[in-house]
Amino acid sequence: MGAGVHKPGQPENGSANAQGVLFDQDAPAFDETIGYRGPTACGAAGVTYRQLDYWARTGLVEPTVRNPSGSGTQRLYSFRDILVLKIIKRLWMLVSPCNRSASQ
Repeated sequence: MGAGVHKPGQPENGSANAQGVLFDQDAPAFDETIGYRGPTACGAAGVTYRQLDYWARTGLVEPTVRNPSGSGTQRLYSFRDILVLKIIKRLWMLVSPCNRSASQ
């Protein structure tokens, strides 16, 4: 291929450390201004509200749409935040045999 032409699966900037694109087609952009409240995020990610609250307070997963800045303010999680929650839960289940048997 000629100079300046990108090969699918290869890093775009020529660096060996950069990750290439997964698909050649343009992916739709997520609207990061749309937020989901805690109970909705819990249901979608499959975690309890207690887990969600703990992970937010410890900084493991902080809501990107709106993080509460005082009493009465609700956290709002983006779609991407919910995906991260789901991945964290899956990883947690893999490394914690006690939790794995309790939830199945």
